Amino acid sequence: MKSVQLFLMIASWCAATACASSSTPGHDPAAVSADIGVRLVTTLNAVNSRVFGTAEVSPTGADRSRVVISIRGAPLNSELPWEIRAGQCGEGGPALGLEAVYRVISARSDGTGELSVTVPMTVPSAPVHSVNVLASRADRDRVVSCGVLSPAAR
Repeated sequence: MKSVQLFLMIASWCAATACASSSTPGHDPAAVSADIGVRLVTTLNAVNSRVFGTAEVSPTGADRSRVVISIRGAPLNSELPWEIRAGQCGEGGPALGLEAVYRVISARSDGTGELSVTVPMTVPSAPVHSVNVLASRADRDRVVSCGVLSPAAR
């Protein structure tokens, strides 16, 4: 009888441990779920360039967000890709969503540009995510502006 009880205790412990290890270390899924639905904002700072601006991500429904980006100092009449990545600026965490959902920011002849687009994703406020503005379609590896998203003041 004690063997059966010991077996059940060990089996229960193994099941609990396996479930706990399936989530990301230091990542509480319940906390992330609670943070989805929060409007996130950032100031985009120049990274070895003159491009700076602002970005805002607002949830609009299930798995959808409205992204508004405004930039200044871009090369005249250029097209700048952008992305949202996990982590701080410069950490190179994984990008959220597919490259195809990110429309380019079209800069005008004065170096300013705006983008307002709905993307098929939600961005939790934790863990940290950042918005990168990239040099060009041909040079997507070079970040020219970046900002860390944080919850907007209420």
